[in-house]
Amino acid sequence: MNRKHLRSLLGCVLPLSLPLFVGCIDEFDELDELELDQSRSLPVPTMNRISTGNLASLVIRSDGTVSSSGDNTYGQLGDGTTTDRTSPGPVDGLSNVIAVSAGDSNYSLALTGDGQLWSWGSHLWGQLGTGSNSDQLEPVHIDSLSHVTAMTAEYLHGLAVTSDGVTPDGTVWAWGINTYGQLGDESDAERKTPVQVHDLSGVTAVAGGHGHSLALKEDGTVWAWGRNTEGQLGLGNQNYANQFEPVQVSGLSNVVAVAGSMRYSLALKDDGTVFVWGDPTYYSQKCPSALDRTVPQQVTGLTNIVAIEAGEKNILVLKDDGTVLGWGRNSNGELGNSNIIEQCTPVEASGLSGVTALSVGKGHSLAQTSNGMVFGFGSNSQGQLGDGIDTITKRTTPVPTTFNGGADCSECASWPMPNPAATGLPHPSSYTTEAEIVVDDVTGLHWQRIAGCSTGCTQADANAYCESLTLASSSDWRLPTRIELVSIVDDTEHMPAVDPDAFPATVNAYFWTSSAMGFFPDNAFRIGGSEGDTAYGMVSGLGAARCVHEPTNALASDYEIEADGTPTGTVMDTGTWLTWQQQVSAQTYTWSDALSTCTNNTAGLPGSGWRLPSMKELQTLVDDSHWSPAIDPNVFPNTPFDVAYWTSTPVAWDAGNAWFVQFELGTANKTTATTTMLHVRCVR
Repeated sequence: MNRKHLRSLLGCVLPLSLPLFVGCIDEFDELDELELDQSRSLPVPTMNRISTGNLASLVIRSDGTVSSSGDNTYGQLGDGTTTDRTSPGPVDGLSNVIAVSAGDSNYSLALTGDGQLWSWGSHLWGQLGTGSNSDQLEPVHIDSLSHVTAMTAEYLHGLAVTSDGVTPDGTVWAWGINTYGQLGDESDAERKTPVQVHDLSGVTAVAGGHGHSLALKEDGTVWAWGRNTEGQLGLGNQNYANQFEPVQVSGLSNVVAVAGSMRYSLALKDDGTVFVWGDPTYYSQKCPSALDRTVPQQVTGLTNIVAIEAGEKNILVLKDDGTVLGWGRNSNGELGNSNIIEQCTPVEASGLSGVTALSVGKGHSLAQTSNGMVFGFGSNSQGQLGDGIDTITKRTTPVPTTFNGGADCSECASWPMPNPAATGLPHPSSYTTEAEIVVDDVTGLHWQRIAGCSTGCTQADANAYCESLTLASSSDWRLPTRIELVSIVDDTEHMPAVDPDAFPATVNAYFWTSSAMGFFPDNAFRIGGSEGDTAYGMVSGLGAARCVHEPTNALASDYEIEADGTPTGTVMDTGTWLTWQQQVSAQTYTWSDALSTCTNNTAGLPGSGWRLPSMKELQTLVDDSHWSPAIDPNVFPNTPFDVAYWTSTPVAWDAGNAWFVQFELGTANKTTATTTMLHVRCVR
């Protein structure tokens, strides 16, 4: 794990609906201790920044406010209405929020930095903890609790941990329905205000499911109470009896995180292994359950896990390299692995890297990356993915959402580069089409749907044409930059090389950009409408025009050199949030060897997840203000002036060929994959 990713994990970012831990490790001297003492186990993330519930989602924004999206029948979005939202909007009246939890029973909790707890949504069984009998459309304060250090919203009941200096530190409180003893107060009585869980202290985290509760103590032991019909309390010896006060889970020690769901429980140990008990296969069509569900069983094949997340029908885990694995039911694509097939063993979510937080609900999942971007996958029936396109489309691969983007997120990637969905790469292409315009759901750019200058015009005339255009009641149209026009190239299409459904009647001509050639001032970049190649031409020549307007973001690369060195230096581009190999390979490769040298990390780059970049990703490194080479020489030193790099993009319509980018002038074209020898710069 690289230092930046570790620091992110140790900060206030926790997979949603996972239990909270006391405090937050954010002092660099503590971090340095961890790095120096390799014998110590790495702690897991410490705060719930994102959370998925029944049909709704919550995300803490960078300014401490909260956004919500999805079903709002009971006011669980907290915006003062009962109107569903397919795009994220603000939760009313909250600030300085450090943790959120969306309950499966249509209510929500938020913890603020001063230790105060807030709730809103359905109050059918007292799960808001306020003592009232009515639903709440906006957050209300739970007056009887203070100095809260951890909390979770479970199915019809809530849990919180306090350390107030009066009662013992790590005392647990519970409220809501109590049919199975899930409140742990030795009764089955419903409680509309918090009651103390019997004889339990020293707790650092809480979790639970549909009728049971879990607590992690500071000594690494796990305690459970409530419903036990499937062995979810982990009592051992085939004991399926419900418990009305906490009992210790059998055979578990050195635990650093717990999670629970409908009929099972999870634990993460300090060595990165995961244990499960109860019946996570309750809804399974094919996966076998353990013979003795009352005993925690280690999940085979899992190592280096730093966070766990229990959904109703499936499980997600986060590895220390920032990738996500999952297994279980997948009928809505909630595993994010490009299909809807149930998985009995862990599979990797497609195109996710640099992940620091996870959440999985009843049928949808969220993942947040180290730059603050939130990706959604799975069911979207009520807009719970928050993908901002006013649809309810199911997503089987992670798609970018609008939860934590925008001007208030200074740490977010400004402009993710979209890739064809079929490639399984980050940021799958997604368009919303209207009569006259197309909205790119990844970049936020609004495009002219039917291109102009189809018979050809000069660059000056193309620019004038765009500036005079009025579409969809907007008149601020312009000629796109090189990288903007590259972003809509569809590498899987040919004649034309764009999505034909989104951009019909596209002519097979070169399209003008506004990007001048630094070396040839009378030339400008052009993108091939037929093949999608990047070339240049005299501005007095003829080309077509596809106009653009209202970029919600713009690609503004701001590089951070993470590990300066040869050949193992790495560079983070905060414009796209891709991490690059700093030095180009000295050796040249055929295309297939280039693919494997990145995947196998032949260069010995730090961390894992390295791969060959796509054609569009590699073109984000082209710097229009430089030439020979067309790249920032201060960030990427010693780049040969005429070097060409392979991309991972095959020429779909011309077998045996693949795309490359020539960094002498910043052009992109295709060549024979089996015999041509080119350089490599890996990405992750």
